[in-house]
Amino acid sequence: RRHTRMSAPPDLGEARSEPPQPSPSHAPKLRAVHSVPVDHRGSDTKSKPFDLVYLASCPLIQRAYNGVTPIEALDLRSEQKNFITTIGKSSKRFRFKRDYATIRRLGTNLVLGCRVLHYTGHGLENGLAFEDECGVMHIVQTQTLRELMAAGAKEEEVKLVFVAACHSESAGKAFVEAGVKHVIAVKISEKVADTGARHFMNSFYLALLMGRTVANAFKMARETLKAIPDLPTADDEAKKYLLLPKEADHNVQIFPDLPTGMVEDCTDKRAVENLPASVDHFTGRNFEVQQIVEYFVKDRKRLVTICGESGIGKTAVAIYTARFLLERGMFKDGVIFFRFQGKGDFDVGQIAEMIAEGLGLDIPTHGLIRALKSKIRKKERGVLLVMDGLDEFVSLQEKDRKQFTVFISELLQDCRDLRILATATTPIGISRGVEEVEFPLKGMSVYDICNLFNKLTNDKVTAEVVGIKDAYFATRNDIFQGLAQHKLIKEIVNGHPYRCWMAARRFNKHPKLDQVAKIMSYELRALEEQQLEEEQSRAAKNSRRRKGYQHPSSQHTSSSSSNEQHSPSSNDLKMVVGGGRNNSTSTSRNNVDDVYAPVGPGEFAASGRGGHKSSSSSSSSSTIVTREELDYENKIRTILSQEARVFWDSFKPRMETSWESFKRRLNSHFKAYTGVTRGLDEHDIHSASQFVQKFARRKNIQISHKGLSVSAFNVWWEMWYTPLVKTIQRISKIWDNNYIKGVAYDKNSVRNSIVGGPVGTFMLRLSGNNPGCIVLGFVGSDRPKKILHILIDGRHSDFKIKFDDGKSQSYARLEDLVLQCKRVTILHPNVAKHAAFGNLMINDDHQSRSSSGQYDFACDDEGPS
Repeated sequence: RRHTRMSAPPDLGEARSEPPQPSPSHAPKLRAVHSVPVDHRGSDTKSKPFDLVYLASCPLIQRAYNGVTPIEALDLRSEQKNFITTIGKSSKRFRFKRDYATIRRLGTNLVLGCRVLHYTGHGLENGLAFEDECGVMHIVQTQTLRELMAAGAKEEEVKLVFVAACHSESAGKAFVEAGVKHVIAVKISEKVADTGARHFMNSFYLALLMGRTVANAFKMARETLKAIPDLPTADDEAKKYLLLPKEADHNVQIFPDLPTGMVEDCTDKRAVENLPASVDHFTGRNFEVQQIVEYFVKDRKRLVTICGESGIGKTAVAIYTARFLLERGMFKDGVIFFRFQGKGDFDVGQIAEMIAEGLGLDIPTHGLIRALKSKIRKKERGVLLVMDGLDEFVSLQEKDRKQFTVFISELLQDCRDLRILATATTPIGISRGVEEVEFPLKGMSVYDICNLFNKLTNDKVTAEVVGIKDAYFATRNDIFQGLAQHKLIKEIVNGHPYRCWMAARRFNKHPKLDQVAKIMSYELRALEEQQLEEEQSRAAKNSRRRKGYQHPSSQHTSSSSSNEQHSPSSNDLKMVVGGGRNNSTSTSRNNVDDVYAPVGPGEFAASGRGGHKSSSSSSSSSTIVTREELDYENKIRTILSQEARVFWDSFKPRMETSWESFKRRLNSHFKAYTGVTRGLDEHDIHSASQFVQKFARRKNIQISHKGLSVSAFNVWWEMWYTPLVKTIQRISKIWDNNYIKGVAYDKNSVRNSIVGGPVGTFMLRLSGNNPGCIVLGFVGSDRPKKILHILIDGRHSDFKIKFDDGKSQSYARLEDLVLQCKRVTILHPNVAKHAAFGNLMINDDHQSRSSSGQYDFACDDEGPS
């Protein structure tokens, strides 16, 4: 299995593998001698070369010209644990160090010196698979290995190199050419099993430590491997290992004079941490983990929030990401985990105490927050805080929410080496000084869900179970394809890991997919009612805690009068078009499919941790889930599309959501959905609300002045927002540079801006009446002043304009259209169009699908004439 899987099974999407969970534990007879940072004085053991350096490589993904591929994981945790136990049996004073295989760390360890260099990881026919700092595979060619080994190691200091990887014969020969006398590798055409590799390695090193020669230890390891009872191909496995160079004399002792004593583990000291154990069978999240790692390491982001529905795997991804960073020494001053679920409040003083306790800081209660900042500022090697379960944050009152966000914002601003990884259904909403990266976590791929289901059921999913007739000839891929087409996986589980876990538990008791599907359908409906009841109970409990208990009727009356929102009127929706550049904070670009997980028919946000029904639910009518509310939830699933439903569910609404909550969430979603750096401003949102009012009246949908109803939201999403965003995705560069000024409801805004300019002065805006279309307004004649408005249809693959005679012309890009239109010359206020749009032309491949010329446009924003 020690080879890199580069291709995905057909028709099931890209294959993803289970990431490693290396967390080696120390066996008896071990004494940890931890190295210290360069700026501290260490022990005298630092000046001595190591007896063995153990390099492990387990990258998350591989980037290639044809895309990104997840990397098959090795069980490094078991391998390292068995290795430490084996060398502990030797009772020799043996100094070794474990590290991860990067070019920088390999060079460092060669300079420090070692007698034996061990590599475990993936092998290729022309090199070895190392890691980079962000978890991406770095293929080190054999020539690079040879040159680095020859330059870094002292003459004849490295006596033995063990390359425990498939296809590693060429890499082994490179080490021989660099001057290493003894090299163990695997034949270039062979792959080795993990079980056999562990037995061979442990037997070889034990014999070597006991004073045996290299040749004798190699022969002993081969014979031991042949005798393994639980490995059917043991004889063939033993023949795959090579001792290079073949003609050399290997009757040499590597450790002839090791004194008796305890094994010394010289691995770098691990940071303070309290991370929970990773979930069993963590799989299918290589891409997500690597992206978050890259945000922290390469992009230097300070705050990343993993967002998604309950049970989608936010906590599991956060824990695994934090452990990945911890084990690679990214945050040497501490990785602290907090779980806020069920606490019901966010008292900043208590949070500060938890942070101080986790980092082992002795801080007085007086001036706690100020003292905490001072202590963390002194930790210059990095601190990572993992804040899990901020779902209840959205139910806080505005005052408490602001207090919490200000605390987090100031903590990050004052402590430059602090990073925060949070999980919640919605972003925290940090807006001062620190950029919050929203990382939406979507459902797993079909292949990954089938793989997870198969692991959770201990490989009980057979060809007979999925209904394959020729079961004897069925492959693993055939079984997964049959499983993926079943209603249980396709409709009920639908990429949701928690539902997959629930289905696997039922399958282990009732090994029939149809029966499990019926049971799951019933249980999910019951769990949905429980989820809604717990949500209302938690909200009511938070309200009573802050305001004091009130009778439900009086509470309803007061809240309805105090929380009533004023819907924007048509007079409030007029927008002024123009102005300078927008200085909005930049956010990371994400594809629309990566933003929100698809939610299939009949699905709901199930809690990944279950829970019990609150006893307080019977004491207040506000905590009772009525049949009308359940019918309304079903109505939502009937009306809204998948992506619209995920957006609507983020508000945790019932019948409607407030305008303020809607606008606050809208801009965050818009930036992530389009990938642009400039968000929608207040005028743009007003244009959207007016459009909703206009079309809702056409469809006889009642408009509430308190907020936005689900029916009005559906009109807004399908008729206005979706076509608008698709167009903006295509013109993101122009939008970011403010060459398109915004969403204008009427054309008078443009007219008033350019009427004083010379002939050819123009502006671009997004049409309010025709979502997804662009309007080009320009001065067409000087005497009298005539302002023309051209409607450009950008809702399809091309940008199309129509003329009075019924003819039309199409362009691959909007920049092509503007540059080839001779009647527009000056971008308002006074910029030549080639200076504004010429720098956006990437290459000459994007040519217009029509010839350029002098056009006689006669269109306005009411539609093509």
